[in-house]
Amino acid sequence: MKTYRWIRHDGRFLRSIGILRNGKLYNPNGYPEEVVRVALAAMDEWHREPRKQGSKKATATRKKRRVSGERE
Repeated sequence: MKTYRWIRHDGRFLRSIGILRNGKLYNPNGYPEEVVRVALAAMDEWHREPRKQGSKKATATRKKRRVSGERE
């Protein structure tokens, strides 16, 4: 994970939060720990979703090319 300047979560802005490389929670504003962890997990999933979709599309394309014998 990483640190963020701000995250919007459940209708409120959480500023300067994240998880440092050593695994410690970065939370200088003193937000509740469980709220920060949930917000960070949601943000990571949000960033991961486009990569998942791209991977699915690439898998389908490779499968299609193998079946048809095409090569680019």
